Amino acid sequence: MSSPKRPLSSPTSQSPKRQHVDASADGETQKGSHNRAPGKITSAGENQRPTTSASLSSEFEYILRHHISLAAPTVSLLDWYLRLWNCYVVDSALKIRLEEEQGQLQRSIVWLTAECDALLQCCNDQALELFGRRQAAAALNDGIVEVLKASEKRAYKMIELN
Repeated sequence: MSSPKRPLSSPTSQSPKRQHVDASADGETQKGSHNRAPGKITSAGENQRPTTSASLSSEFEYILRHHISLAAPTVSLLDWYLRLWNCYVVDSALKIRLEEEQGQLQRSIVWLTAECDALLQCCNDQALELFGRRQAAAALNDGIVEVLKASEKRAYKMIELN
């Protein structure tokens, strides 16, 4: 049953007998199309050619029933379509997950920035306090040294006077 692959839209590549069968099938379809919905089974048991708004499955069903030579490429195309759809679904889920993680990271960065600013402010306050204490200790030390020097001078003066 394997015949050469032919494009569906090329009537010249089909055999005359095949053209006649397709033409008569199309003629029957056109005659009864007023009282049949697209994709519905006719009284002869054949499916009418799907309209442009028909579903993908009805298109494939039509090709498989009326163009046997296109069955293998059609199944291969459907397989590739399903693989592509699977990749799309997986990639969409991955994108959603990454966007959620990015949002969490951005919220973490904002929180860490606020905490860092608060910590920096505390460090600056502590540094100012330590600087003030160092200045006070240095001033106290200088005062003690001055007092000791002054008391030494008095002590030497007293020793000299004695």
